[in-house]
Amino acid sequence: MRALYFIGSYSPDLMGNAGHEAVIQAMSRRGHEVAVLTQVNDPAQPAHSRTVYAGVPTYRINLAHAGGVPTKPLRFAAGRFLSYEHSFTLMSSLRRHLRANHYDLLHVEGAYPFGAVAVLAAGRTPYMVNVQGADVIDLPENDYGYRRYRLPRAAVRLSLDRAALVRVNSPFMVGYLVGERLAAPNRIVVVPRVLEDSAFPPGDPSLEAFRASSRRRLAEQYGVGSSRPVVMSLSRLHPFKGLEYLVDAVPAVVGALRERDLEAPVFLLCGPSRRTERYGDYRDFLRERAERLGVAHHIVFTGQVAHPEVRWHLAAADVVASPSIIEALHRVALEAAAVGTPTVITETTGAASYLAPHDACLSVPARDPQALAAGITDLLTQPALYESVSNNGMRVAETLRIEPVAEELEIAWLRAAAGRGAQAGSS
Repeated sequence: MRALYFIGSYSPDLMGNAGHEAVIQAMSRRGHEVAVLTQVNDPAQPAHSRTVYAGVPTYRINLAHAGGVPTKPLRFAAGRFLSYEHSFTLMSSLRRHLRANHYDLLHVEGAYPFGAVAVLAAGRTPYMVNVQGADVIDLPENDYGYRRYRLPRAAVRLSLDRAALVRVNSPFMVGYLVGERLAAPNRIVVVPRVLEDSAFPPGDPSLEAFRASSRRRLAEQYGVGSSRPVVMSLSRLHPFKGLEYLVDAVPAVVGALRERDLEAPVFLLCGPSRRTERYGDYRDFLRERAERLGVAHHIVFTGQVAHPEVRWHLAAADVVASPSIIEALHRVALEAAAVGTPTVITETTGAASYLAPHDACLSVPARDPQALAAGITDLLTQPALYESVSNNGMRVAETLRIEPVAEELEIAWLRAAAGRGAQAGSS
């Protein structure tokens, strides 16, 4: 099969790229010819270019060259009405690429904007949409999701309707898409997000030694002291991540540990901040909330963590907290499980649908700081529970390695390329 991976960004310095790279290489090893079509924004590069990255032909659309007089009005209109100013640039580039190259399948990352572009530019090439989260989720009160806008909302539905198959990363998202009437169950396939080998602990030293060295490194980098318990969140700071509820949980966790004569934990909130319409700069919003609650001295904002440093950050934490309002997956929870760090995670997060059935996390309702605090406290004060959740999490993570995931994705690709996904939806 010849497949084109149509994705917003693809380069080695991106946090989410390693998983895509591992999948593409695995599919190549299975005998499929895979190419990547992606976008860059670099005035020093040509408008369209081709390179070979990790053995895979990679075609780049340079958005920096899309600002001339002919395209400026289109960009303005797309930004104003479609909430993505490069929609027309991507559409014309994809159409041009498909005219020059034949593919049996177009693998599209996201129902919007890339799925909407595929509707108009794919022609007879069948495409499979890989749902990401922001493309289909409608969460206006938290400034999240393309579907909170009128025209993108219609475009999302159209891109899912026209897709040969809809792939989701978690069982949780099946229920979401069906509940929102965006896709019928027989047109949805669950294929997990891969955990590449670099997400797992190194074989040498031992896991215990790796976690201990990671903890010393964390203490040195942030000055938090190696004896204090560390509760970590690791994600971009955006309102849909629900981090204000983690801030609200801090007083209860600190109080519960002090009642047991235990040292108060430090909460590391790792990730770059985002500015949104209702919240402004979300890190400032969280800081002000922590100050009002009198717990700002228990919280450290680290800023962005470089991708190569994610593994040891997660291994250094005692607990990872994932309080998202709603999220298609939240891969970090699975990465934490891979290095033996248990998570407290909201029920409305896709990763919980992998971990909770195996007692590999503590699952709590969203927007509930009391339940979040209770889960964190339980893990920090009950060694037997901690060990059980940690061990179960590592077992679940093993099922998400590249080869079993690639096998499931190959089945989905073949089904979509044959058009059986679309036929099932029309029956």
